[in-house]
Amino acid sequence: MFDTFSDRLRQIISNANDEAERAGSPSIDIDHLVAALCAWKESVAYEMLLALGVKPKAVMKAARSRMSSGHNAQPRTPLPFTEAAKEAMPAAVAEARALQMSYTGTEHLLLAIITMSAGKADALLRVDHADAVAALTEILTDMPVPAAPRSQTDGAAIADLRRRLSSIDVLLAASTSLDRTLLDRAFGALAGVDTEALPAILQHRIERILLAINAIAEEFPDARDPAKQLPATALVAYAYRLQQLRRLVTELDVQ
Repeated sequence: MFDTFSDRLRQIISNANDEAERAGSPSIDIDHLVAALCAWKESVAYEMLLALGVKPKAVMKAARSRMSSGHNAQPRTPLPFTEAAKEAMPAAVAEARALQMSYTGTEHLLLAIITMSAGKADALLRVDHADAVAALTEILTDMPVPAAPRSQTDGAAIADLRRRLSSIDVLLAASTSLDRTLLDRAFGALAGVDTEALPAILQHRIERILLAINAIAEEFPDARDPAKQLPATALVAYAYRLQQLRRLVTELDVQ
């Protein structure tokens, strides 16, 4: 389970451990995880909170005020999880899988906590899960791709891939609809690429993207029917695939 956790999510869990130790708590609870999520601005979860109109500082303050004030005479590092915090880990993995994402990040832990808090009077995060997924869609669509070193590849293969990728003009609209030609464009752009002229890592990446897009096509057959509404999970899945394509383009230095 933990092998899918992103570096940022692992850091959040470490920060939650620090929150618990400072409060003298014998274990890491949901409040510590929430405080850690609200304290770190460099995460997708933090961006989601802002997009949802949540004030992270206020939530963090509220979470800290509820933490156990007892003192742990023999601090343990790392501290164990409470049952609720334990449940949040596989729940976060399940959120990532439901959104067709290959890693588990801070955003998935936030979604899991929102789901676990639903209907509870003492919940710190009173946010609708569907609204949170919609906010994630927006963030993934607009997320800039980090710079990557140029790969040494065959010039003809690069030119061919540049021509194919230039035909992909994905348009994701807010959180209600998306470009219905994405599947056809993606397949048309990537299918038949001369992968033998590309490094093995890029060959593998292209194959994975094609498999992922095919999986979405099978899971959401209504994607090609503009008359039918798509679920929010489909929107996030498409936004994530778009990010994968953008990273591929960046790594190949195809502008």
